[in-house]
Amino acid sequence: MKSVAVGDVRALIPEVFEKQKRFIEENGLLTIFRERVSETIKFYIDDEIRTLRYERKNSIVNQIIDSINEKWGAHTNFPEEIPEFPENTDEYEALKRIDYKEAAEKSQFIDRLKTESIMSDLNELDKVLASSERDNEDKWLPFSLLTKLSKHPNDTVSTLANGVREKLKESIRKEIEEKYTIKTELAHLSKNEQDVLKSLDINGTNDQRFPKNVIRLYWLLMENDIDKNCKKLIEKGNEFTMKGWYYKRIIKYLGIGEDVPVPLKQSAWTFKKQLDETFGRDVVPPSPLF
Repeated sequence: MKSVAVGDVRALIPEVFEKQKRFIEENGLLTIFRERVSETIKFYIDDEIRTLRYERKNSIVNQIIDSINEKWGAHTNFPEEIPEFPENTDEYEALKRIDYKEAAEKSQFIDRLKTESIMSDLNELDKVLASSERDNEDKWLPFSLLTKLSKHPNDTVSTLANGVREKLKESIRKEIEEKYTIKTELAHLSKNEQDVLKSLDINGTNDQRFPKNVIRLYWLLMENDIDKNCKKLIEKGNEFTMKGWYYKRIIKYLGIGEDVPVPLKQSAWTFKKQLDETFGRDVVPPSPLF
């Protein structure tokens, strides 16, 4: 797989490939580079690798945030002019990445910096959604994060986040309707599109509020989620965790008559049976710690 990728890069952009290869070799980074490439490949198939990468990135972010706090936080009483960090600097990226709850625990100063960073991102996305611009969508706040920010303790942030979330939801929903057909597979959908679909709460296979292609994709996604959770349950056994609301959803699917797809109901029955065998009949699995 790696050799094929190397061949593709060398054929398409030989100058970039050779320059990067030379830089890596001259600076003694070949071993680290190989480790990172291997990790990136495993990232998509191994939960443990994903956890390790998250922990490493989180550690680096915390180190940068602590250095910001040490340099400015102890010597300021919330001045009107607070430090501004240019894009692509370590400080700028760290403030983007740190969770707002963790920022609040660091200090009032870091909490304010994080809040202003969030507000800047929300206002920027709100402005884009109000126009016809669709550039740099990969830099937009993801729908899942907007959902989380809509519960932010700062009322100004939560109100703006909820409004932007609804605008983005409507925009992406319309795109799904227009882009995809009744035969589209889930693999073609982006993470944002899947998250928006999950938020629609479609009632049955004949919900008149949505077109057929959207309804079909919604139920395919629900079935896929059940299958993935069932696979994870088999792998982890009694160490498996699941939020209570998801268990209730499974029970709901089993109680609905003919208004849900047969394959989904079959997946729900298989999952419920596996849950009963693992934890006991009708016992709700423990919830995750976070």
